[in-house]
Amino acid sequence: MWSAVVAPLLLLLVSTAIDGLPRTDVTVSGISSGGAMAAQLHIVFSQDISACGIVTGIPYYCSRGNIMNMNACMNGPATLISVSSITNKINSYASSALIDKVDNLSSNPIYIFHGKSDHTIAENVVKVNEQIYKPYNVRIKTNYDTMANHGFVTDNYGGKCEILESTQYINNCNFNLAYDMLNYLYSGHLIKPSTTSTILKGKLLEFDQNAFIDPPLQVTTTPLKQQEQRGIFDLWSQWVDATLQLYNPVNYLPSNGTFFGFAFPTTTSFSNNGFDKTGYLYVPSGCSKGKNCSIHVALHGCKQGKTSSSV
Repeated sequence: MWSAVVAPLLLLLVSTAIDGLPRTDVTVSGISSGGAMAAQLHIVFSQDISACGIVTGIPYYCSRGNIMNMNACMNGPATLISVSSITNKINSYASSALIDKVDNLSSNPIYIFHGKSDHTIAENVVKVNEQIYKPYNVRIKTNYDTMANHGFVTDNYGGKCEILESTQYINNCNFNLAYDMLNYLYSGHLIKPSTTSTILKGKLLEFDQNAFIDPPLQVTTTPLKQQEQRGIFDLWSQWVDATLQLYNPVNYLPSNGTFFGFAFPTTTSFSNNGFDKTGYLYVPSGCSKGKNCSIHVALHGCKQGKTSSSV
């Protein structure tokens, strides 16, 4: 039996200790903008990432590279989002070897969550994720019934379930979202943790993210099959560095500025790609005894980084 101890706001955590790693030893999830990023990572790097959890995240390629389309991607209606255009783009990228083959997605578990009290991102927009993934023969589990606001749901910690908790974005809804999601992503092999407070026996470590994005990588359109010697996070950081220069973990909302009502934000992180200098790694005690462990990458959303959150 596999085991897991889950912490919701870690950037990177090791989730399961197993005797031997299959090809699919990396999974990813995220909340809000992190949920959108999780879907992008999974679809682009499907040869390496085997499962994806999307917590109130917008669909892949929703804004089509134009920030002016973000209102529809946040508030809907979903009829303004062309699923066929998105899947055609995915197929085109894959055919050109700009992303991994879509065949890798087959049978991958996908977990999609949206709280009924969440008005930050419309439920019908989040549901579009289902339509995008279904043509690729994935296995989808959804949860749209929890009365949660925009935040990560727990069964023993956080603000009131239906109230927006804008300091930590954690809501106590008597439901262990981390377990429910990861247990599905890992095919039902996790042990459900106790609902009572338990002293964690693993280690929470910090790591320097400079190792993944410094020096800045040059943008290239070389097909992935010609870059086999480059690691997945190397390619990921290249994409982030090139495309997310407007990310601002302190104030991501539109404000009076010089570009159609949007101010070009400053960032509290160490470079213009939006990465904080520090990432976090949780290593369960079972992973420190010589066992191989599967890796789960957890991505937070806007205003949820350590410079913004009071966690």
